[in-house]
Amino acid sequence: MATRFYLPNGAVAPGMNAAVLPPFDSSWENTATAVRYRCVTEKKMTGMGNPLGTGHGVNPSDTLRIQYVSDPIAAQVISGTVKGQIACNEDADTYQMMPQFLAKIVSFDGQTERGILYAHQTEAITNEFATLITNRKFPRNWAGSGATLSSVTALSEDRIVLELGIRQESTATTFFRLYIGDNNPDDLPENETETGSSFNPWIEFSQNIGFIPRLSGRRLGSIFR
Repeated sequence: MATRFYLPNGAVAPGMNAAVLPPFDSSWENTATAVRYRCVTEKKMTGMGNPLGTGHGVNPSDTLRIQYVSDPIAAQVISGTVKGQIACNEDADTYQMMPQFLAKIVSFDGQTERGILYAHQTEAITNEFATLITNRKFPRNWAGSGATLSSVTALSEDRIVLELGIRQESTATTFFRLYIGDNNPDDLPENETETGSSFNPWIEFSQNIGFIPRLSGRRLGSIFR
């Protein structure tokens, strides 16, 4: 059984406690406008939003827009595959912006990195964003059950971190958008042809990930508000 994470619009989603601040991965050249939200396995019915990002002006380079952090997980080895779908767009066809994705395991407070599950892709441009809002695969070019993960051993109360942004092969410093939210009964399909921003984006691991059990309506040890 797989584990699907939804990507709430952080403007109205349950927030992150100030004590949970995993550093943005050092492989991103640009984190100036990056934000940190909580990813969830159950929809929170947050409205769709489109956090606006800007290119870094360097060819090539990677710009982080959103870091999503999970609730604490149980001790386990995370392996298998990962796949996802997010609606995106760029302001002009010449910007050559494409999906960039990173996943890792961190400690409960986010300050210790256990390991990288999926690192940046650095191949030449593929799956470029369109100017029309269009579905895109995260990470790029996954097929079947998804892209293969590197195995990482998680300790009890560690967290999964998903980092979403762009790789660009231009010197553009203008806009791109990733459409997030989870208020639709339907999720984005597995394609790169769906247009519009009404369906829910998602990231899915092939593994059935174990979480720390809830006690009295709250997750044991959690410092999410």
